[in-house]
Formats: sequence, structure tokens, C-alpha cells
Amino acid sequence: MARSDRKQREFERREREIVEAAHALFKQGDIHAVTIEQIAEAADIGKGTVYKHFQSKDEIYARIIIQLNRAMRADIAAIDNDLPFRKRLDRIIEVIWEHDMRDSQFLRRLNIHVMTGNFRQNLGPEMLAAMQSMQQEDGEFYLQLLAEAQQRGEIVEAPLEELLFCASSAIDGAILKYWFMESGGDVTAADSQRFLRHLQDFVYRALTGRNN
Repeated sequence: MARSDRKQREFERREREIVEAAHALFKQGDIHAVTIEQIAEAADIGKGTVYKHFQSKDEIYARIIIQLNRAMRADIAAIDNDLPFRKRLDRIIEVIWEHDMRDSQFLRRLNIHVMTGNFRQNLGPEMLAAMQSMQQEDGEFYLQLLAEAQQRGEIVEAPLEELLFCASSAIDGAILKYWFMESGGDVTAADSQRFLRHLQDFVYRALTGRNN
């Protein structure tokens, strides 16, 4: 049993090293230009070892997405649930915005690939299941937040799935729009904060039906 545990820990450690090496390379420029050979060299392993963990670069992309998403969700879960609803909602949107702006150029390129390529078709069953599990956990997490707010009378009475769809569409759309404006050099750090405040206000009004 102990030997099996050591092997599993070693396998997981090696996988983290591969993902960290790949992430660093992807952030440097065109994610499509990075090869498995370059990732293996950066991780100081053989190419074959990479394929023991991931069957394609898309699987490495997927693992990075899952890790980044878990980190963001953990930060949201740490927000004080006793804050007034407006402050709590503003903080949730701020955390999402800040996470997506840290590696904005890389995340923009990655999201374009995920949305326009054959991303899901290139994932093996285990990685595809991991992505689906992440999406399901996300949905349950945010639906629970909305359900609690609705029970306290903080948001409008409407189907939670519809509220989540509208709020997440506004947030995701604003972030995607900002990424493309940023890529053209049309925005500044001050613009980022201004857009964030407008987004927070927009989502708050939509969820509560209030004008202030």
C-alpha cells in the first residue's frame, strides 16, 4: 500500500510539473506554436512521459483550465457570506474579473481555441469527465449562492437557472469584450476598474430589480 501511495504521489507530482512547464510556455506567445517536445524539455522529462499523463496538448489546456477555475472558486467561497448582498456580489464579480485579468493574453488565446477548435473532441474520456465535473460543480456552486440570496429576499423571484444564465452571460461577455479591447491596446488599467464597476452595477440591478 505504501509503495502504491508513493507511486501515486510521484505520478501527481510529475503531472503538476508538466502542467507548470506547459503553462509557462503557453504564456510566452502563441499556444499553438508550443510543442510537446518543448514542454518535455522544460519539465526535464522525456516526450513519452508527457504522453503517459496527457494524450494531447488539449488535455494539458483542460488541466490548466480546471486548476485556474478551482483557484477562483476557492477565493469566491472564502468571501464572507454575512456581508450585505451588494458588497458580497461586488466582491464575487471582482474576484472573477481579477482572476481573468491576471493572464489575460494567455486566457484570451486559450478561450478562443476552446470555443472555435475541436477542443472537446481531443479529450480522452477521463479528461472530458473532469471538465464536465468542473462545469457541474460550478453550476451547483453558483446556484446555491443564488438560492441563498433568494431565500433572504435579496434577489428577484425567478428561476435560478435563468438568473444564473443571465448573470454569467453578462460577466463572461464583458470579460471577453475587454480582452479583445486590451489586445488592440484600446484600454488602460483605469478603464479596467471603470468597466468592472459598471459590470457590478449592471448585474446587481438585473438580479435585484433595483435602481440603486
